[in-house]
Amino acid sequence: LNRVFGLRETRPWWRRQLLAIGVTLLIAAMIVVALSLLLVGPILGPWVERHHRVGSAVEIAWSVGRWLGAAAMMALVWATLYKLLPDHDLPWRVFAPGAAVGVVLWVSVSQGAAYVMTHLANFEATYGALAGALAVLFWMWLSNLTLVIGAELSQVANE
Repeated sequence: LNRVFGLRETRPWWRRQLLAIGVTLLIAAMIVVALSLLLVGPILGPWVERHHRVGSAVEIAWSVGRWLGAAAMMALVWATLYKLLPDHDLPWRVFAPGAAVGVVLWVSVSQGAAYVMTHLANFEATYGALAGALAVLFWMWLSNLTLVIGAELSQVANE
């Protein structure tokens, strides 16, 4: 990301390592929250409706809100990566366009990759037991590509 923003790394090695560990833990926690909204949401919404006698409008709002909440959490993940990883001190608002586009691209790429892997590609015939690992690596590569595209957009919008 330093290259995207045209920066030279000036932080010492130990600080970069501590930052990498801290960002990894922070991002993991944020992703757990986002996935919890998506995975637990379909169970929690009907349960709340049954036990607290709320209307169907609340269930619809919950259905939409959990997706928006997960998207907002992922946009925050992207913006956090753009803010903390490069060696700069730019305000958070600089990263909003790139984070928003990055998340939309990431969701699109993830859905597209899932479709290709389940319907079009026959990885198991070619790679055997390694098919799952290669599919995950392919998805991670695409995810990183969306991260860089979002960073490039933030840089262009900042100029």
